[in-house]
Amino acid sequence: MYTWWASSSSILIDLCRINNQLLIALGVGHPKIDQICTLLARYGIHPKMTGAGGGGSVFAFLKPEQCLIYKGMRI
Repeated sequence: MYTWWASSSSILIDLCRINNQLLIALGVGHPKIDQICTLLARYGIHPKMTGAGGGGSVFAFLKPEQCLIYKGMRI
């Protein structure tokens, strides 16, 4: 699992970041979702909004070392 993640995580994170920016440019986000995405980006976490055109959810991929850093953190 970590071997795959080490070789693919950067590409996957970049694609999610680019796609999220495109969705924001199209105006399909929501102000609250935008706030969440901005906050996570401050911590080096690049989230991706998902949903049926209204930006209903956010997900992000964390690197293994980020999981340890952010575990139990409330932001």
